[in-house]
Amino acid sequence: MVLVLCMLPPLLLACLWCVGASVPFAHTSAVSVFLCIFFSCPRFSPSFQQSPTLPSSPQCILVSMGVIRTVVKVGAGATPKAGQTITVHCTGYLADGRKKFWSTRDDNKPFSFNVGVGQVIRGWDEGMMQMQLGERAELLMTADYAYGDRGFPAWNIPAKASLLFDIELLGIQ
Repeated sequence: MVLVLCMLPPLLLACLWCVGASVPFAHTSAVSVFLCIFFSCPRFSPSFQQSPTLPSSPQCILVSMGVIRTVVKVGAGATPKAGQTITVHCTGYLADGRKKFWSTRDDNKPFSFNVGVGQVIRGWDEGMMQMQLGERAELLMTADYAYGDRGFPAWNIPAKASLLFDIELLGIQ
């Protein structure tokens, strides 16, 4: 197993997180260009082949410059398209300590929104449009793909906070 990194803290933390190291993914910036070849994540392995089943360990997928998706449970359905209404169960954490700030599971009230049209943070739009119906995944995102410099004071999310979401895609309309 080889891991090639090119001097970027956000990516270093993401790669380490992807292989299960307990390293915080805190206060990073997606402005940095990711110059990395992932050989430690199954998704980026030269021997990786598309298949309907996953290996026994979670699968890391680089969604965009600031979002990594780790599949926890494989879905079997369609993927949402921009403008469709999707319904999810979600728990959100600050990535630098996994402090929970929000959960639809606490009161068993799923959250619905139109995906891919800017109704939610950028990391959600980009990450969820690659999920399959029934899939459960963790989305790890830098502040630039979450609430950025402003944070979200109502949920005690500080400025420049990286976030981790545990999301299950329940429905697509």
